[in-house]
Amino acid sequence: PVSRAEGQRRFAADPEFQISMKGNDHPFHIHINPMWVLRIDVPDENGELHNILPEPCWMDTAAIPRNGGRIVFRSRFDDFAGYWIHHCHILAHEDNGMMAQIECVDDAMQANYRPRERAAEFGMSGKAVSAIYPPPSAELRYRQNLTFVDPSPIGGYEYPGFELEIPVLDTEETEG
Repeated sequence: PVSRAEGQRRFAADPEFQISMKGNDHPFHIHINPMWVLRIDVPDENGELHNILPEPCWMDTAAIPRNGGRIVFRSRFDDFAGYWIHHCHILAHEDNGMMAQIECVDDAMQANYRPRERAAEFGMSGKAVSAIYPPPSAELRYRQNLTFVDPSPIGGYEYPGFELEIPVLDTEETEG
């Protein structure tokens, strides 16, 4: 887990956080609340994102498409302040660190909140959604980050997740 101080330090350095997958789809699960999933965007051969969800729906777990796909969802945490987790529902992934802690605070001023002018809607094009939530560059796809945004003008929070570092192999151990 990343401490709030470390999360805020990372957010100050790079305020854009998203979930992106390279090799295979990942079933994303968040504890405490279900998600109102607006979009499940799958990239075509040119990298353009296309929504495959016929209509918004409540989900407990949503598959995040591989190769730069994304999910766009809303969730409120009105009656819960504290810690909980989000993780991949593939047990081997979860057990090997594809899990992060989220902290919900009572006051938005204590959070890493950055309001947006508008939120994604179900009928928007992939490009319109990308204008609100820009996809990460190819270099950033090596990192696993996440933001939960409540677009409500009367309150909201933004939660950075964790960063997955590319492992560095110790050549002395592998050559022996």
